[in-house]
Amino acid sequence: MAKAAQATRNALRPRSAKRKYVSYAESSTEEETDLPPKQLRPSTRQRIDYRESSTDGTSFTDAELGRNSSIHNPRVATSHRPQPRRRSNRNRPHKKPNEPKAIQKPPQRTKSNDAPTKEPEPIQRSSGKPMPWQTLPYDILFHIFCVASEPLYDKFSRRPTSSIEWLLRMSTLCKSFHEAAISALLFSPPLNPSVRANGLLARLQESDRLMLDYRKKIRRLDVDVKQLLRKNGPNLVELIRYTPQLKDLAIHSVLDQTSTVVPPPPSRAKWSYPPQLFDVLDEAVRLRSFEFNGRFPNTESVLTAMCDALSRQSFNGLQTLTLFNLVGFETKPEEDEDDPISAITIASALSSLSNLQRLTMTNCSILNEVLLSRLPEVSHLSLINCGDITSRNLQEYLKAKGRGIRELSLVGNQSLSLAFASGLEDYCPNLRVFHMNFTYADRSAYHDVDPHFDQLLPLGSLPTWPKSLEAIELIQLRRLSVSGAEGFLETLLEAGASLKFLRSLSLKIILKEGWRERSALRTKYTTKLEHMFLRRASQAQSQLFAQSLRASSISSSRPSSSHSTASVSSFAGVELSTRRKSARVAQKEERNSRPTADDASASRASEDMLPRINHQTIQGMCNVVRLQVDDQRPTEFQFNENHFLNDDDDADDGEWNGQDRVVESGGYAW
Repeated sequence: MAKAAQATRNALRPRSAKRKYVSYAESSTEEETDLPPKQLRPSTRQRIDYRESSTDGTSFTDAELGRNSSIHNPRVATSHRPQPRRRSNRNRPHKKPNEPKAIQKPPQRTKSNDAPTKEPEPIQRSSGKPMPWQTLPYDILFHIFCVASEPLYDKFSRRPTSSIEWLLRMSTLCKSFHEAAISALLFSPPLNPSVRANGLLARLQESDRLMLDYRKKIRRLDVDVKQLLRKNGPNLVELIRYTPQLKDLAIHSVLDQTSTVVPPPPSRAKWSYPPQLFDVLDEAVRLRSFEFNGRFPNTESVLTAMCDALSRQSFNGLQTLTLFNLVGFETKPEEDEDDPISAITIASALSSLSNLQRLTMTNCSILNEVLLSRLPEVSHLSLINCGDITSRNLQEYLKAKGRGIRELSLVGNQSLSLAFASGLEDYCPNLRVFHMNFTYADRSAYHDVDPHFDQLLPLGSLPTWPKSLEAIELIQLRRLSVSGAEGFLETLLEAGASLKFLRSLSLKIILKEGWRERSALRTKYTTKLEHMFLRRASQAQSQLFAQSLRASSISSSRPSSSHSTASVSSFAGVELSTRRKSARVAQKEERNSRPTADDASASRASEDMLPRINHQTIQGMCNVVRLQVDDQRPTEFQFNENHFLNDDDDADDGEWNGQDRVVESGGYAW
């Protein structure tokens, strides 16, 4: 009895996962073990386990039981050593009628954290036919190569980029690309280092024996004077002799690439404009732009050479003239007309250029009241770091010769305030681009970077804006009070409806007031300027967007009208609420929102004024509306976080997977 009770308790005991299986399979016969080896080959079928619960707490593993081990009656405890045998019908287990089958599923593989998850690549659909690039006309290929290869040299370091090698590879890719790629490379050929310049000169000399005439491909020469001073440097006169189609010639120094006014460094070897240069230009070249630099070798010699060169035949069609670093002495009085460097002589030499359209003067202290009033009428005027011009002098010039100006750029002029802009609408009715920057650079030892005027906008002088303006950019507006800033911004809001062509508005104001006043001014006028000038979606765009939504909802059986309305409304700039509300809340809001008699009269008055306000004050055509109000110290170049990123690293390193990357190196960490 005791043994029967103990067996019953063992049978009812719950199965433990840690217990081992006990096999009650009978020993295989000799006939079964003598089967050929092919019967013992492992099967790939899914394994089904019919084992019953263990009763004595011991078990064997599947490897010990065999692949298809069977379980007999648990009451018979005949243990044996398991051996692999063939599956037979008489050794099948006896299943209980109510016991379900225990099917073991194969374990699922889990993704490791080490392996990054790859997003499915988008399917690229193509017609299977290659693009016929080689069949494009020469002009289109030339334009494509010119745009794709810019720039050939880095702007600051002046190092050659990979575009030069890319153009050479494209020229050898196929026959139709050859001439277009070579023309894009030779339009402004790279002359740095000197080996390239000498190699180009050798090619130009033997151009008659080549398939392409390289001489007719060169349109612009950008020469660094540092190369001309070297022993193995290129011969500029001979290089110009073999470029009959030359239109633009720029001879510059590395120091002129920076915005800071840098004085000429003391040097024993100084380059100067050779007389043979202008003689070669007169032979066959008709220039379109030229640069005179006071560093080669000094201002007096350059002014003398300039006054003589501007009367030559090669400069008759000059359209762009740039003057650099004409400093170091005061121009002679007005009555010395016979002197070659007097203000009258310089002005008459500039006025002899009948086709002159762009005039740029950078770091020119010779630009005083006498010379400014005698400058010729141009369409693009840029005055940079000219510290002697004042608002009164500039206003007199614009009043006399400002009707043809389309672009006015004034940067770093310490004595120039914004007082001249009070008559800007009348003086420059065709002005399109107005750019001013009040960041100063001083080359003196005491580094004077403060403006030389008391107020940016004197009392009673507010700017007026021409109706033809397309871009307004005023940077580092200083010496301005809060009331003066408000009055300045109000002039833009009042003239907003008339500025129909304005597309860009950028303002940066420096106020030495409290942060509360700056924050209030910024919040108030940023909203007003964006409401006035910022571009909104037009009615045609809103209708097009609504049609696209309706077309996309055809596939769905029940399209959501509220979602479409919200999307179209948000696209059109109108905020609508699509949140569902209960009937009780809706009735309560309806009772509270019932208008009274005073509200009805006020609403009628507002409705009468609303169309007039919208049509008269909203411009809404600007793509850029930017207002910055702070008290930061103005600098020539403002750094941000992008300037401190390493170009060698990837832009996005991805998410951290929990493991640090180990760099295998035998050296020290630091």
